[in-house]
Formats: sequence, structure tokens, C-alpha cells
Amino acid sequence: MIQNALKPGLPAFSRRPRAIEEHARGKAGRGFFPPKSLLSQGPTTNARKPMEILVLANKMPYPPKDGGALATFNLCSGLAQAGARVCVLAMNTRKHRVAPEDIPAEVGALLGLRLVELDTTPRPAQALLNLLFSRKPYNATRFEAPAYAEALRQLLAERAFDLVQLEGLYLAPYVPMLRALAPKARVVMRAHNVEHEIWQRTAALEKSLPKRLYLKLLARRIERMERRWLPRYDALVPITARDGQRFLEMGYAGPSLDLPVGYVLPPESPPPSSGEAFHLGALDWTPNQEGLLWLLDKVWPLVRAARPESLLHVAGRNAPPWLVQRLRAPGVVFHGEVPDARGFMLAHGPMVVPLFSGSGMRVKIVEGMALAKAIVSTPIGIEGIPARDGRELRVAQAPEAFAQALLELLRSPARAADMGQAAHQFARQRLDSLALARQLLAFYQRL
Repeated sequence: MIQNALKPGLPAFSRRPRAIEEHARGKAGRGFFPPKSLLSQGPTTNARKPMEILVLANKMPYPPKDGGALATFNLCSGLAQAGARVCVLAMNTRKHRVAPEDIPAEVGALLGLRLVELDTTPRPAQALLNLLFSRKPYNATRFEAPAYAEALRQLLAERAFDLVQLEGLYLAPYVPMLRALAPKARVVMRAHNVEHEIWQRTAALEKSLPKRLYLKLLARRIERMERRWLPRYDALVPITARDGQRFLEMGYAGPSLDLPVGYVLPPESPPPSSGEAFHLGALDWTPNQEGLLWLLDKVWPLVRAARPESLLHVAGRNAPPWLVQRLRAPGVVFHGEVPDARGFMLAHGPMVVPLFSGSGMRVKIVEGMALAKAIVSTPIGIEGIPARDGRELRVAQAPEAFAQALLELLRSPARAADMGQAAHQFARQRLDSLALARQLLAFYQRL
């Protein structure tokens, strides 16, 4: 079912938004401040004709409760604020489903948001058939949906676009349709990750031999898919310079702009970082699970031995029962999914981001920096963020070094506050969502 915020005759987002003050407190999602900073202002004045931009997304950008949704929402709303006419065609999947009536009318209008109801739930039988009789990665085939293709066909028939932005690799199979039905539109891949690297790193950490072999096969298929589609884009927008270099090494030779994930910064300066440590992230995501287990097993006992009163607050959605059980450890407080992620972050002290797999840019670190949190991360966690160890955050790989960095911040609230403020200034100077959107729009206008 296709749902539309703007077109007469189709269901609209009729529910009025909550008070502006409530949005500014983060109730709509992580890092979400649109009513004052985006929605109440008109587009930036621009003498040229507004650029018509269609964005294809395989998950809902609203509410921006996780990294992928926040990255899409902040950039699309920034493009609209910068003067572009944006239309987002999003898959409203069962896993991340949002009821249309829960989307504020202003958000639907700002993004030109259209939803396609889909069920992309992984199914073992389909995965087995894919393994035996296909060379495509199963991850990608779940998003090749006739209903989405039909919605795209209808949209291209009723409206002309200057450019189509794909939010990730799994939208690439729709490129042939775009070429056939919108031959004048530029097609741009916004690469959130070097996708196959996520699976390579996950496979390297997997202890089960059958799972490791499958993950390696999946990584090879995804890499083949990435290489196949690279020459077919008119431009590429990697989220990090490091990812941009990897795509060049994989054979990409077209126009490219490295553009980090932006954050809609609050107008006021956040309070100083203080309190006990916390971890926040989706707990059904394998890299987060791996990192959290490492923290619990190898780092947290060292912290508690040196500072017995230390507490670790853990929050996140969809924690499996086995992980909930593991979180019943001395000095660990598990909150589950919190309704106000921003409030949770502001209520606690140093932020820990232990990651050993994944790719792209960790949006949770961007959020933490914007909110003036002192952060301790592993090197993979800060990939793509040119912050300095010891100045804007701390970086450590070994358990002993990670524990020592965290203890330093826990023992010295003044040091944690200074580091958090340095992180906030870094985010304000380099990661402002609207400034980045204007930079991208200028790039698009030159294509």
C-alpha cells in the first residue's frame, strides 16, 4: 500500500505534531530538532529554479531513532531547507514500521514523504533457496519488491526529477527502471558504508564455523554487487573519505563528494558531561552485541576493580533474551529501549562505543559529540571522524587501555566536561546538518 503526505485522495499524515518544546527535548527521536531549526523556516532563498530531488530509502527516515534513519532524515530535511524540492519514497517495513498517523504533517510535507508498506522479514527457507540457487546476496533480494517498483513507476510518471539519490546499496537494483523512466535524471549513490566490509569484519569475529563460512560467502556476494553497480552511478556520495578511497580502489572513476553524516545541532549549548558511563545503540545489531560483550567481559571488570562504585547504563531496542541475561552483571543497569534517547544521553556521563566491525560512520558518535559527551571508542568506532585522541575524545583498542581511558573520565568530571565541550565545538564546526546539505546541493547542481 502506498501512502502519501501530499497527494489528494491518498491517506495523509493528519495528526498534528506535539509541542515544539517536546520535539526539542528529543521525544521525536535521536537528535531531532526540526520544528524550530528546520520546519518553521522557509527554504533558503535561491535565485535558480529549485532542484527536484527524489530520495529512495529502504527504511523509514522518521522517526530518526537509529543511525540510518537519522542520517537520511537530517540530510533530506537539510536539502529541503537549502532550497531543493525533496520527495522521499520510503519502504515502510514490518521491522521498522511507522504508522502514518504518527508522522507530523510538517515532516510529511517537508520530505514529500511517500510510504510503501512492505514485509522484508528474513525467512530461513528463502535464505536457503538463495544460497543454493542464486549468486545474489540474500540481504539485497529482500528489498527487490514489486510494490515498491510500482510505486516508483507511478511517481516517475506524475513528476519529473533532476536527480535521484539512493540511500544505500540495496536500492541499486532500481537503477535500470530509473534510466528507462527518468532518462534525464542524474542517479547518485549515497553510500552509508562499504557494505561488504561490514560482513567481512563480522565473519572474522564469528566463532561458529558454519556461520563464519556463510558470512564470508555473503560478503563476497555483496562485494560483487557493489563492484557491479559502481560504474552505473552518475555520482557517488560516501559518508567518509576512507570509504571514498575504498570505492576508488574498487574501480569507481566518476564524480564523488565525501560528506559526513550531519546533525541538527540544538540552538543552546548542551550541559557539561557528567555522571556515570553509558552505552546506547540498537541491541539487535551484531556489531553492537559484539562490542558490548567485549566491554562486559574484558573492560568492565577492570573498571570496577579500580573504582567499585562505577555504574554502566545500557539502553537500546530489541535486546535478545540472552543479551538481557548477560547484562545482569555487577554495576550494570539495563534500561531497555528508552523513549527519549537524547534525554538519556544528557543524563549520564562518558559514552562508550566499543566496535570491532561495521563500516561507514558511527552516527551515535556524531550525536554524542553534538551533545557534548566525553566519548571512549575503539579505532573502528571513530572511522571517518577526524577527531583527535585526547582532545575531542579518547581512542583505545586493548581492554586495559580502554578501561584506563574510561577511568580517567570517571575520576575527573572536569576533564570529561572539557573533552565534551571540545567535541561539541568540533560537531558545530564540521557536522552541522544544514551546512553539509548546502554543500551537497552545490555539488548536485554542478553535475
